[in-house]
Amino acid sequence: MCAKWAGEYDVKLLLQELEVSRKRNEDTGEFEGFEGWNPFEDVTAVLHSCVKFAHDMTETDRSRIIYRSVLALGRVDDMTSDALIAEINRREGAFQELDERRFVLATSISIRPPNPLRNTSVSGHRITFGRYLPKRFATEHEKARELGRRDIFGEPPKWWSMFNGYSPVRVSVRARSISAAYEQSIGALDLLRGIWNLRLNKAARTSMGKRKPVNVLHLGPIHSLHEPDGRLATESYWYDPGYVEPLKNLNLHNAQDELRDFEKLVRKYLSKSQYRQDIEGAITRYTRILDSREWNSAFVQLWSLLEYLTDTTNAPNDTTVKRALFFWHRDERDFHRQVLKHLMKYRNRTVHAGFAPEDIETSLYQLKRYVERVLLFHVFSAPDFASIGEVAEMMQLPLADMSILRRRRWLMDRALKYHS
Repeated sequence: MCAKWAGEYDVKLLLQELEVSRKRNEDTGEFEGFEGWNPFEDVTAVLHSCVKFAHDMTETDRSRIIYRSVLALGRVDDMTSDALIAEINRREGAFQELDERRFVLATSISIRPPNPLRNTSVSGHRITFGRYLPKRFATEHEKARELGRRDIFGEPPKWWSMFNGYSPVRVSVRARSISAAYEQSIGALDLLRGIWNLRLNKAARTSMGKRKPVNVLHLGPIHSLHEPDGRLATESYWYDPGYVEPLKNLNLHNAQDELRDFEKLVRKYLSKSQYRQDIEGAITRYTRILDSREWNSAFVQLWSLLEYLTDTTNAPNDTTVKRALFFWHRDERDFHRQVLKHLMKYRNRTVHAGFAPEDIETSLYQLKRYVERVLLFHVFSAPDFASIGEVAEMMQLPLADMSILRRRRWLMDRALKYHS
């Protein structure tokens, strides 16, 4: 397998634009770069959508390959699409040949210290909790926290604070690059946190004062990546641009067993799922969406998640409503149809007219209820289905008239009997 052009773009035209800005040394004729940042920046950005890579890589790693391939192409006499895709393939192949090595992500989670939870593994990545980070990790992570203070709006949480203190957590992964290590580690942590939030998030809430995220469990605002011995693996760090202040932490000393039992149950069913990756991705999306204090943005993204779970991303909104109603008893269905129609119209006004009503919190929690109902069905019924699309076929059945369903079952039974 090798990288290919997507076929939707005129790569030749893009390279012609780049050719105009190519700069050569007047004496030697050697390539020195591209004049003017805009042509180079525009072309490399668009090329990111032009290429279908053969292997799964992070956005950062793909961008780096494209960036370096374009610079290499500048040294070639004829800048052609064939020459560029060949260079991209060469660099993609070299990346895949890199040995995976171990990294450790250090961050924090809004559990009241000392964190009583036991260590675990998610997606093959070891997650370690504790009252403190090991000394070398703590020293190096503090460097990232100091640098990160300039990028966040509020002070990061203290380890020791009783009500707002966050507990440290480490995630050990093996990856070929810094960006891959970060995405794998934060993905494993968010999947675990997403399962927990599915259990812990409240059904409804009326807030006063500052807007707060829906999620009960949050990550700290600054994350650092380390070598196994604790040294920083990179001077870069990652931070939450929406962070404002520490949120109230969660005391799990009396609730850890119940939380772990729910987690074990979810993971048991996920291990049997035929489309596990899709559902785990949906759980991760769920918790990342509800981390936001921007409730209108969270609402729109949550509706998009409902479309994904009902396989209606490219279908009319009323199809999303119809399929979401499948999971409610027929005696409740008429009521929930009214609520979902209201949410559908609210979503459309928000997207197309920038509508932002005062009762957004109520609407967000209403929508969360439907997303959770469909998401948990996928989790606990996944062993019976091959894909989200297959579940969607069931959602599309005419529930208003049970006699139609019985008639269809009768016909299918007869057909199977005839052909068996």
